[in-house]
Amino acid sequence: MRRPSSSTETHAARRPAACPVAGRVPCLVLTGLAAAASSGCGLLYDNSFRTGSFTLYSDRSPEFLERTGKRVQRMYEGFGDLFGLERRRLGRTTIVLEGDDSGVIDLGYCPSILGYYVPLFNYICVDTATASTQDAEMLDQVLLHEVSHHFIVTEHPPASSEPWLNEGLAGALEVTVFDEERFEHPLLNPVLFLLAQRAAYGEDRPALAKLLAMSWGEFHAPERKERNYALAWSVAYFLLERRLPREWPLGERIEALYDLDRGVIAALEPEWIAFLRGFDLAGKLLAMASAGEEDRRLTALWAVRQLGAVRVLDELRVLEGLARLFDDPDLEKRSRAYPSFVRKLESAQHSYFLADLAVQAGLARVAAVLDDPEQPARLKEAVAGALETATWTRDRWLPGLVALLDGGDAELRAAAARTLSRFDLKPTVVNPGFWKTASFVARQREVEEWREWIEAQRPAREEP
Repeated sequence: MRRPSSSTETHAARRPAACPVAGRVPCLVLTGLAAAASSGCGLLYDNSFRTGSFTLYSDRSPEFLERTGKRVQRMYEGFGDLFGLERRRLGRTTIVLEGDDSGVIDLGYCPSILGYYVPLFNYICVDTATASTQDAEMLDQVLLHEVSHHFIVTEHPPASSEPWLNEGLAGALEVTVFDEERFEHPLLNPVLFLLAQRAAYGEDRPALAKLLAMSWGEFHAPERKERNYALAWSVAYFLLERRLPREWPLGERIEALYDLDRGVIAALEPEWIAFLRGFDLAGKLLAMASAGEEDRRLTALWAVRQLGAVRVLDELRVLEGLARLFDDPDLEKRSRAYPSFVRKLESAQHSYFLADLAVQAGLARVAAVLDDPEQPARLKEAVAGALETATWTRDRWLPGLVALLDGGDAELRAAAARTLSRFDLKPTVVNPGFWKTASFVARQREVEEWREWIEAQRPAREEP
C-alpha cells in the first residue's frame, strides 16, 4: 500500500487571538463554516490531528483523536490506491468530529444525519455524540462513507449533481474493511439491501429512470431519503457486480460506471428489479464467510459478523452455516462464528430452531468451548461476551460462565462476570478490577455464592 510521505501530528488546536468568530463553528451551520474558511482563522476545537491530506478537529481526547486519525489515514491510503488519485488532486480536507468525552450519552438523541461532506469547502463533519457512533465500527463506517464522497467527487466532479451515483457508490464503499496490510471492498451493504428489496416488492415499485434523474432535493426528501439511499446503493452494486466485467479491478469498474449511458442503465430496470427480488443474501454472506482466500480474509471475517447481525429469511440455514465454521482453522473466524451463532439464535423468532439437530450440535459446541481448558482464552472471551444477549438459552450457560470466574485468565473472568450481571439473576460483582486484581479468597467467595445459587435453583429448573 502507498503511504503518505508526510508525518502526522496530534496537538491542541491553537485558538487565534484575533479570530472574528467568537465560539466554535457549529457542525450544521454552513454559513459559519464559510466565514471561518474565508477569514483563515480555522476551527475552534480543543485538539487536532494533521496529515498531508487532512486535518481532524475535535473536543474529544487527544488519544481518541490520534486513534481515529490513524484510521482515517488508512482510509485515505486505501482509497488513494483504489481511485488512483494523487494527494495533490485531493487537496487538504477539514474533518470535524462533533461531541466530547463527557461520557454522557443521550440515548434519545437521534440526529437526522450522522455525517456529511461539503465539496465546496473540502469539509467533512461526523457526529460522534450519538449512541451509534460511539461504536468504533459504526464510526469507521460513517467516516468511510464521507471520505469516499471526497474521492468520488474529486475523480468524477459530475457526481456532485447525480445523487444516485454519489450516494450509491458511497453506500458500497462504506462497508470497506481494512487493517495495516489489506484494504478490501465487500461492496455488499446488507442493511441497504434489505431496504431496497422491500421497495422492490412494494406496490410503489421504484422507477429506475426517475431515480437516476433525481435532484439532491428530491433524493433527500424526508419521507423518501432512506429508501432512495438504499435504491441508489442497489443500482451501483448491481452494475458493478452484475453488469461490468468482474475480472476488471474495482477501480476500473468504478470509472466505467461513471461513463455508462444513463438511458442504457434505465433500460435495465426489469433486470435490476429481478436481481433485488431474487438475491440470496444469506447464501451470499455464507459464501463470503466460508471463502479461504488470504486476500479476502478480512471480507470473510466481516461476513461472519454480518451473519449474526442481519435479519434474513432463512435463519436456520445461517445457523447451520455458522456451526460449520466452528471447525475453521482460522482462530479469528472461529472467535466470530461462535458469537454470531449465539446472537442469531437469540434473535430468531422460531422456538422450533432449538429442536433442529444442527442447532443442538452447535449449542453443545458452544458449551464445550466454555468447559474446555484447552480452548484459547481469546475464543472463550468472545463466546462469554456474546452470551450476554442470551434469554431463552440462558440456563445452559450458567455453570460454564461461573466456572470461568474460577479460571486463571483475568480478562476472561471479567468477561464472564459482565455477562452474568446482564442476566440479572442475582447481585454480583461486575467491576472488572475486582476480577482482575482482587485476592483469590475474595473472588472465591463470589464464585461459591454463584454455585450455591445455581444449586438452589436446580429443583425449579428440573420440574417438568
